Amino acid sequence: MRSLAGIPSASVTAQRSSLSTARGAPTRTVTSRRPIASTSAGQSAPRPSNSVSTSPGCTRRTCAWRAAPGGSASVVPAASGGSTKRRRVIAARSVPHNAAMDAAALLTEADACHDADPARAAGLIERIDPMALDPSRWPLLGFLLVHVQGEKLGDWQRAHRSLQAWLARAADAPALLWRHAAVAATLAGAPEAAGSATSRYAMAAGADAARATEVVALAATAFGLSARPAGEAGARVHAALAPLAGVAWRDAGALDAAAAAQCNNIGSHLVDRPLADLAVPALRTALTASAVQAERLWQRAGTWVNHERALYLRALAASALGDAAAALAHAQQALALLDANDPGGAERVDRAFLQLEAGFALQRLGRGAEAAARHAQADEIAAGFGDTELTQWFADRMARNAALAGAQPD
Repeated sequence: MRSLAGIPSASVTAQRSSLSTARGAPTRTVTSRRPIASTSAGQSAPRPSNSVSTSPGCTRRTCAWRAAPGGSASVVPAASGGSTKRRRVIAARSVPHNAAMDAAALLTEADACHDADPARAAGLIERIDPMALDPSRWPLLGFLLVHVQGEKLGDWQRAHRSLQAWLARAADAPALLWRHAAVAATLAGAPEAAGSATSRYAMAAGADAARATEVVALAATAFGLSARPAGEAGARVHAALAPLAGVAWRDAGALDAAAAAQCNNIGSHLVDRPLADLAVPALRTALTASAVQAERLWQRAGTWVNHERALYLRALAASALGDAAAALAHAQQALALLDANDPGGAERVDRAFLQLEAGFALQRLGRGAEAAARHAQADEIAAGFGDTELTQWFADRMARNAALAGAQPD
């Protein structure tokens, strides 16, 4: 499912451009749109996940904003879970100009084709020398390694080896890369390597080792869901989310944004599962729980845009589960945040998708005239997207709602 999380926030980017490391950023929060990353890379909002702007892997899942490769939204600087204050400056490396250009071009090409042609993307990725890239592109490459080699092609051993070889050369790598390495090792069945990478992740992020382990588990769960049947997927999500209800997560911490992005990515995936899966009890409760935790954590670790997009995911989850009243309430809360914080309409994409969901909920509640008005507003905004991918995403969302209405008659 696509998520708004994978969409760079106009308002946040304008005010805090330095924060847009996402989508393809460490969570991906890079700029390409795909469905909170973390995920695969990460954290997200209604992207119109894969993953939120803060991470590079935002691309794929959710329309809820998926966290980007890094696990957060482009709007959130710490989506990767690392403390901004603790970020280290990576020493400049002497790299031939042409090599750097070639590596950057290969990465851009791999990013553009990885969803449509993962095998080709994997081949392009293998030609990249990570050390020839500007470190600002590392989050995206790290995300693509786990998303393409591991998640899409199912070769977690390959992803594990690739990250191990890279990190052996990048002693001062950012926290996000260590998390990706821990996830790849976990899913490759290499517990010792996973433990070592998790320890490095905790140190780089300035976080408690136990919390780091729990975030890695969340990320590994998010990346592995597509290969699991509905019941097993639901059970795994419940197990990964369980620690978040504990005492250690009651107060704000260094990894709140990273955890929020992973919850967003999980919810974004579950909300887009086949309609038959949405009838499986374990998956239904897992979907609600992941959306609730994403909102809770983004409220204290993100910007108003992250909160708004978390509410969008809540609306999508409620809609997927047939609760039109709750879907309408969450969509209206998110629209209220836009009204209060975005008077200039910079986040018009978010508004279009939220109006679409509000209209669908009103339709299911039998409030036809109000539903028509909301849909007209959404259509008017969408007509001005000027972006083929967004336009298709909007059309896909309308089709999904039609399918939900058919499968869950009111």
